[in-house]
Amino acid sequence: MISFFRKWFTKKFGQPTKDAPLFFEVTGEYPCGFDPDIPFETLNPLQSCFKDNYRPDRHCVIESGTGTGKTALAYIASRCFLDEGQKIILTAPTRELVKSLYQESVGIWGAKIVGLSTNSDKTVADKFFVVTTPEGFLSAVRSGKEWTRAGLLIIDEAHNLLEPSRGGNLDVALTVHIRSGGKVLLMSGTFPNKKELAALLNADMFVSKYRKTLIHVSEVHVPDDINAQPAPRRLPAGVAPTISGHIYNRDSLRLKVLKDILLKHQEDNVLIFVPTKAAGYCLSESLVTPMHCADLEDKERDRLVVEFNAGTLKTLLATNTLSQGINTPADIVVVCGTRRGGYFLEKTDVDQMFGRAGRGKPEAMVYILGDKIELFNAKKLSLAKSLPLPVQSMVLTILSLNPASKQDLIQALSTTYAASLTTGQKVAGSVEKNLHFLRACHILNRKESGLYSLTKEGILIARYFFSPSDYIGYMKVARKLMVIDFPEVDKGCILLSLIIPFGVMPEFPERIIKDFIMKWESIKMAKEVRYKDAQIAEGITNEAAAIGSQANQLEVNGEAEEVQQPNKGETDIAITKIAQRSALLKYFFQKASAIPPYFPYQLKDAERFIGMLNDMEYYKIHPEAPGKKWLQNVVFTLKINVVKSTTRKKPLQPSLI
Repeated sequence: MISFFRKWFTKKFGQPTKDAPLFFEVTGEYPCGFDPDIPFETLNPLQSCFKDNYRPDRHCVIESGTGTGKTALAYIASRCFLDEGQKIILTAPTRELVKSLYQESVGIWGAKIVGLSTNSDKTVADKFFVVTTPEGFLSAVRSGKEWTRAGLLIIDEAHNLLEPSRGGNLDVALTVHIRSGGKVLLMSGTFPNKKELAALLNADMFVSKYRKTLIHVSEVHVPDDINAQPAPRRLPAGVAPTISGHIYNRDSLRLKVLKDILLKHQEDNVLIFVPTKAAGYCLSESLVTPMHCADLEDKERDRLVVEFNAGTLKTLLATNTLSQGINTPADIVVVCGTRRGGYFLEKTDVDQMFGRAGRGKPEAMVYILGDKIELFNAKKLSLAKSLPLPVQSMVLTILSLNPASKQDLIQALSTTYAASLTTGQKVAGSVEKNLHFLRACHILNRKESGLYSLTKEGILIARYFFSPSDYIGYMKVARKLMVIDFPEVDKGCILLSLIIPFGVMPEFPERIIKDFIMKWESIKMAKEVRYKDAQIAEGITNEAAAIGSQANQLEVNGEAEEVQQPNKGETDIAITKIAQRSALLKYFFQKASAIPPYFPYQLKDAERFIGMLNDMEYYKIHPEAPGKKWLQNVVFTLKINVVKSTTRKKPLQPSLI
């Protein structure tokens, strides 16, 4: 019925006591119950076990497959805190999942209780249940928002803690909330590090072996021969690109197998996961089926999900935008390959996709197509042996609240999950070097008492949620551009390429790339314009000028490793990549019809950065922020081009199917 991890538990904590953490493994034999105060039908075994054993005064870790009712678990835990008048914060990693959880929460608690965190405090100021992203929560903590003082922090899809790119901010959010005295509830359908994390938090743990839907998995050995890629400028004879500008192997065996599966299940709702957008665009045209991906506008993505759930759209292609948490009850799920560029999707990723199958139904079918290597990696579960230490994120967050000593910062960082995978000596050394670096760059001050605090510049960087290393990189390039004779449009594109994220590069004129490679080489060779050289023009303080030269002499580890000087080969590759980004922006500047649908969302990051520079001018940190004028002009023109982009290729509509 319930089996305890007795051997591991006893080894880790000794014999169980009243205050010791509890560990449950729940099977389908646990007696289901009913509670008239819970707005759900008869509780399933996991929900019943959680209701009987959840302790609000303890942290909690839950591993439960998709479709096992984690919404009810969040409700049971939240009710304990709301009854005491305490606030709840629910975080999720993506915009789509945040919106989905918000709608579910409003259906349970009502719009007067639930708020969706946006840039405006009006939407959450008087709410007791707030849905946001980890980054949104951290940004609000740094700004001292009242709604962040909650009793319980619920983290959905908590396995993202293991992601090197985003796990750092989630780790800091978790740590900061616990330091403030709050409790955490971590939930995920795939939690490979659950035991280690529960031990670190001294948390109760629930592992569900129960799943309402029985999933049948069929592995199909088939070569990776679709070969989707952006169409080159000169196409071979007889080859025609797709509407999206891609080419692929139209005689692909994998494509034939996929069509046979669709023919076999033509009466069922079929969700097809593709490893890359390029493959998705090609399959979208070949199968005459729309694709759900980040390139689409929010309304278009929402419409596809609604029509698929309603059954009016029988087949839907998707990238991983639908693999986490979104309620898409498909009868059949097809994973069309796991090779993504230079790496493979692993078991954690594939299990998330499998979880979309048959939610709420007795049985569901899953097909996974792949060659021998792809199918092998789909079963591989990798436990992270190390993660980047979120040093700068932690330092900015802690110092946004109060001045702190170096030892306080080391202690805060030592309580993160990433720090548990390394040594205390490395943690202390990383904090030491980052403090030295941030102080040299005038982001931190060190008082005579030994306490560190943020400068005005550092406060704004923290509140606008930009990486100090990214900001410093921007300022170095902007100061160099002040003494280099480039066209202002090119200067603006160069600076904008340092701010906004980029995905796969589309094909565009090579001459523009070569031009920007030469420009970036000139920037690299230009003399460093340091604080003391720009002191009169920019109003930099004498203290900053005195220590400004130290910034280029530091060897920073941890999160700030990106400011180290790479070797020549790495530098050449980096210059080529950043030159491609700059050239692409110049191409969008010249040709409005080339702008993709997702680009307006990327421009929001640039507008936020410009807002930060405006505030720096307002608070007289910079009389005139370097590069702001060039950046503003390019962003303004690109926004106009977005509006003009009436010739943008629209996604295939369900009505065409």
